[in-house]
Amino acid sequence: IQRDTVEKIVEATADLDNVYYDLSHEFRTDCCGAEPTDWNKAKQFFEAIAETIRTTYSRLQPEKQPLIGLDAEHFAKSGELDWNFGNPSFNLMILGDSGTSPVPSLEQIIAWREQYKKPFQIQEGWDDSDYGEKTKVGYHNATAATLRKFAWKWMMAKNQFIDIYQKMLSEGYPDNYDPYNHNSFEEDAGVLRAFWHTLKDYPSLDYAGEIASGPGFRKMVLSSSGEAIAYMASKLVDVGTEYPSQDLELKSLNLADGKYQVVIWHPRSSAGPATKDTAIVAGGALVIRLPAFTDDLAVHLYRD
Repeated sequence: IQRDTVEKIVEATADLDNVYYDLSHEFRTDCCGAEPTDWNKAKQFFEAIAETIRTTYSRLQPEKQPLIGLDAEHFAKSGELDWNFGNPSFNLMILGDSGTSPVPSLEQIIAWREQYKKPFQIQEGWDDSDYGEKTKVGYHNATAATLRKFAWKWMMAKNQFIDIYQKMLSEGYPDNYDPYNHNSFEEDAGVLRAFWHTLKDYPSLDYAGEIASGPGFRKMVLSSSGEAIAYMASKLVDVGTEYPSQDLELKSLNLADGKYQVVIWHPRSSAGPATKDTAIVAGGALVIRLPAFTDDLAVHLYRD
C-alpha cells in the first residue's frame, strides 16, 4: 500500500519542474506517546521508498533525476546525521528545525555541502538573528528587510529552497492573502528574481573569494572563472542601517584576469535600478567604488 501510494504521487508530479521529495518531515522514533520506532526498520523503509521513486521516474521520466531527501532534524539529534546525509539513496540534504533545536550556522551548511557533495535545503524558516539568538522568519511576523536579507543570504549560500512561514487566519494570524495587506517583501522579491535571471552560470559559482574590505555585517562571495557575485548586508533583524559610499575590495576570486562588466544591485526595490560599469580583475582581485545604500547591496561581475 505504501509503495502504491508513493507511485501515485510520483505519477502526478514527475513531469513537473522544481519538485523534490521529502520522505518524512520531522521523522522521529518517539513521537506523541507512540511506541519507539526501530531505527533499522525506519532506515530500510526510507531506502525502499527512495528506490520506489527512482524506479517510477525511470519508467515515466527516464531523462530526469528525482531530488530525494529526508528531513534530518531528529537524525542529527539521535547521532544519525551521517547515515542520512551520506546515504547514496538520497541526493538532497534537508534539515528542518524546531523551536528548541539549534540553527545550523551558514559555515556548517557550506561544510556539509562540500563534505557530502549534495545540494542542501534549509526548512522551517528559522535563522540566526545575528545577535546570537534564533528568529522565526515568517511572512506574518518579519519585516520586509529581514525577509529580503534571508532570501539573498540563502541564495548566496547555494541553498536549494527558501522556506518562509505563513500561518492561516484561522490560527490567529493576519490574513496576508488580502492584496491590500501584503508584506512589501513581495516587491523586493522581484529584484532578486531579476538579478537571478542575469546570472550566467550559477551552478559553476563556488565558495571562492572574500571581501577584504567593504561595508556590511554579513559579507558573502561566490565566483567561477568567468563570473562572481558579492553580497553585503546588515544584521538579519536590523532595519534601516545606512552605509556611506566606499570602496569594496575583493580578493581570492576564481576569476580569470581581464575586463569585466560590473552591475551594482540594490535588493530593496524602492532604492532604484541597477547601475553598470566595468573593472579590471588581476590576480583574482579588484576594487570597486560602491554607492551609499541601506541594509544590503549586491555586485555582479561577468565577462561579455
